[in-house]
Amino acid sequence: YEMQRSLVGSEMCIRDSWHGIHNYQRHPDGIGGVSMARRQFNPEENRLDYSQMLCPPPGYDLEFAVGMTYSLDMEALLGVPVSLGMFEDYDSSATQNPFFLLEAIRKCSDKLAIFCNADGIKMPQNIRPVYALLENSIFPVSLERNAYFHPKLWVIKYHSETEAAVIKVIVLSRNLTFDRSMDIAVEVTGAIGQETKEENRPLADMLYFVKKYAVAGKQNAISSLARDVLRVKKFQCEDPFESCRFLPFGIPRYKSQASQMLDDAQSLIVVSPFLSDSIVERLGNGPYETTLVTRLNSVTQKAWDSFQHVYVPSEMLLDDELLGDADQQSVAKRDLHAKIYFKSVGSKHYLYLGSLNASANAFYHNVEFMLELKYKPYYASYSAVLDDLVTGNPMFEQLEDLPTISVIPESEETMDGLRDVLDSIEGASVQAEGEQYELTISCGRLQKPAEIAPIYRSASFVPLQDKVEFHNMLLRELCELYVIRRGNQYCIAKIPTEGIPEDRDSAIFNAVIGSKSGFLAYVAFLLADNYTEAGIEQQELMKRLAIGADTTETVIPSALYERLLRTAAFYPKRLDEVEKIMERVSPELVDDSFRMLIRTFREAVKRR
Repeated sequence: YEMQRSLVGSEMCIRDSWHGIHNYQRHPDGIGGVSMARRQFNPEENRLDYSQMLCPPPGYDLEFAVGMTYSLDMEALLGVPVSLGMFEDYDSSATQNPFFLLEAIRKCSDKLAIFCNADGIKMPQNIRPVYALLENSIFPVSLERNAYFHPKLWVIKYHSETEAAVIKVIVLSRNLTFDRSMDIAVEVTGAIGQETKEENRPLADMLYFVKKYAVAGKQNAISSLARDVLRVKKFQCEDPFESCRFLPFGIPRYKSQASQMLDDAQSLIVVSPFLSDSIVERLGNGPYETTLVTRLNSVTQKAWDSFQHVYVPSEMLLDDELLGDADQQSVAKRDLHAKIYFKSVGSKHYLYLGSLNASANAFYHNVEFMLELKYKPYYASYSAVLDDLVTGNPMFEQLEDLPTISVIPESEETMDGLRDVLDSIEGASVQAEGEQYELTISCGRLQKPAEIAPIYRSASFVPLQDKVEFHNMLLRELCELYVIRRGNQYCIAKIPTEGIPEDRDSAIFNAVIGSKSGFLAYVAFLLADNYTEAGIEQQELMKRLAIGADTTETVIPSALYERLLRTAAFYPKRLDEVEKIMERVSPELVDDSFRMLIRTFREAVKRR
């Protein structure tokens, strides 16, 4: 069992084994209690980095990755291919480097499938050309009314030339966004073997469920990943846990199991930001020891009456005093977003982590995913976990009285209410209009008026009606992502669009690379061993060419020749990548002298 760092923002986590979970010790007399040398839920030491969790293990490369999230921020999504495709730590400024992004997306987009709730794609602040290159990796999931696609899950296969392929499973409470609330994340990893393991079937079934929302090529890859999951020998758990179990909810064969997960609890701790009175009453009335941890504005009379103890985030957490951001102005406050359940049944103890709120929608309607971790005997108790999580933790404070503030009604983090618009849109098509293109969108009857615009013409909204047309579209502006607006409500819709020319991606590459000097800088970046250093070099190279300090004739030998020599000697397959890029971009962007240089190196590699 292994914990890594969680994506953008602060996280609450279980500590990795070599940093202290194994320091849970059996009680000296061998019975009952627990002694903890290091805290599991430590906000200062255990803050996680989502991007690091996605990175391949040393010696491994990405084969295929499936991610699931309720809401999706396009800007946050750009960090995913960088993490999956690059094999080193990188500064956050990497996602601001267009060549860095272009190369990461080129390497990973065919190996990636992201599933989100139907209206869950958020409107980005910045519209970037590379978003279109990820459209075939994004798949909205539309469920029946009052049901939401709510899991936060990654299933990733990595392969190695010398070791057995492995599957990494990351279970989170965090969406793929820049939200700053406190969340939790855990990962488990296992090697792929030969025999089918039935205990892995719930995870495979989750993959089979989302597969139908993907395009054909990705469906085959997801099916293959699901079959590999079934053959994982064992997902490893370190101290203090002896086993883990995957718990999907809301999909066929697993519809009502969420309501049964905690029914046998004798002691119970519930951490959930959103509540329903019916669920908290059910959870709190059975066990003889109960604690609820939630947001202050979620505490109802029923929640107060159903649990013996109620804790909420402290002002120190909400104002960022604990996590070092208190001096930043105009930054959204943090709050609790983690979902954690601890239960004791006799001498057995379990920890549940994932996406499941203590609400009626979550328990009875949504698609959710949780991971069950079973503690080893004598390695946990209700009082020890409670102390670790809240009573000894300055992030939380106990309520002494029922709060008098207005309580937020039952909520499942619903989006902006544009679902009816998405359901009404029938499709889109593209036709050539001279050297430009005409885009047509078809729509059925709307309940309320709404507007639409192509993502790369997001200032050109028109009323959404039976037939909407956009003229004089450039090739690089064609995309299956569209902006939907109703009043102050926005979301991004993915609409299947027929007729987008096959060379659209090349037009985007041309726009990002921009010039012959840009192409040379991109190739220098492509051939680098260290992408971070190469990004700095590439920026310097672009500056030199822009101010005329050098010409392409002098820059080729000085900046690329040594790197090409090293590539030909040790990594000749990288020359294939260079030629793929040369075929993809416009011929006008590739200098003739560079074409001759590549041919020379190709001949040298053949002779060698």
